[in-house]
Amino acid sequence: MVQTGKQRLPRGRRVPGHGPVHRNDSPVLGLDVGGVIAWLHHHKFFHRTGIPTENLHFVRDRADKAPVCARLRITHFVDDRLDILRRLTTVGHRYLFVGGLGDETAPSEIPPWVTVAETWAELADAIQSRPPGALDKPPRDT
Repeated sequence: MVQTGKQRLPRGRRVPGHGPVHRNDSPVLGLDVGGVIAWLHHHKFFHRTGIPTENLHFVRDRADKAPVCARLRITHFVDDRLDILRRLTTVGHRYLFVGGLGDETAPSEIPPWVTVAETWAELADAIQSRPPGALDKPPRDT
């Protein structure tokens, strides 16, 4: 389930069914894992999305997101970093969220296997138009 409200959700949010994949020193508000979970509870993330807390997966390094996605057979992944999406070769639908970059600029060259979204509403529409199973194999990265 995708939240389309104005509130910014943590980096790395993915759907369906599992919560974000974060590094243990997650940049989300500069908090530790316990702090991130408390922040998510405070903002009713679990209630709003229906994603149980046990479906959150924390990793030590960004590169560790790829094996978690492969193990869980993740079909859709959202991140604001193209270098993360590039590593997720087993994920069929990869979305680059550029609506929360602040002063940073979006990459000038976007690979054809990435869908760019500037708002949460645009992202929700893109994800809903590509349900799980809509793509048998992830596209080859070029």
